[in-house]
Order: sequence, then structure tokens, then C-alpha cells
Amino acid sequence: MDVERTIEFILDMQAKAEVRAAKADERMDKFDRRLEAMRKLIETGMRMLAKRDKEHAEFKKEQAERKKEFEEYKIESNRDFDRRIKEITDIHAMFPTFFGSEQEFVRERILGRFLENHEFSLGRCHALGLQQQVMEILVTAAAA
Repeated sequence: MDVERTIEFILDMQAKAEVRAAKADERMDKFDRRLEAMRKLIETGMRMLAKRDKEHAEFKKEQAERKKEFEEYKIESNRDFDRRIKEITDIHAMFPTFFGSEQEFVRERILGRFLENHEFSLGRCHALGLQQQVMEILVTAAAA
């Protein structure tokens, strides 16, 4: 009877071991599926990184081309600006510069060549016979 109990004990232990082995196999299968999912995820991530690196390299190349175009445009703009400044400077050199208000400018331009209290006359033979002393002529600036 001791043998029967031993055989029963061995069979019971074998059954329990098989249950544990089945559970271990399930856990191992679950682990294998997770491991495979992670492998696929990593492969997908690596492909995405490779694609991003390629796009980034293309972007940097385009950016370098745009920067070069901008630098060329900036140089051309500076040349154009310098040319226009020279034209303006040349124009200013041809005409005298006046500082002051518009009224002072106009008064200076109109009366600047005549002496003060100078009399103007159209002449005695003229029908109007106008003789007048010019004291001051003020011209207001035109509204902008």
C-alpha cells in the first residue's frame, strides 16, 4: 500500500507539474507574442527614423539653396539700394538745400533776389500805371 500511495503521489505530482508546464507554456507564448510585437514596433520605428532622416537631409539641402538664393538677392538689393542712394545724392547735389518752413522757403525763393523796399513799376506809359512797394509776400503751403 505504500507503493500505491507512492504511485498516487507521483501521478498527482506529475499532473500538477503538467498543469504548471501548461501555464508556463501559455506565459511563454504570451511573452513570445509581446516580443514579436516589440520587434515589429522597433522595425517600424527604425523605418520611420530612416524616412525622417532622408526628409531632413532633403530639407537641409533645400534650406541651403534658399539661403544661397536669399544671400544673392540681398547682395543685389544692396547694390540696387546703393545705386538709388547715389541717384538721390546726385539729384540733391544739383539743387540747393533749404532748411526751414514752406513759407520761409517760398518767401526766400521769391524775394531773395530783390533788395528790401525795392519799388516795382510797370512804367508810366502803361495803362495801369501801377507802382507799389513790395513789403512781404507770403504763400501758404498747399494742403497735402
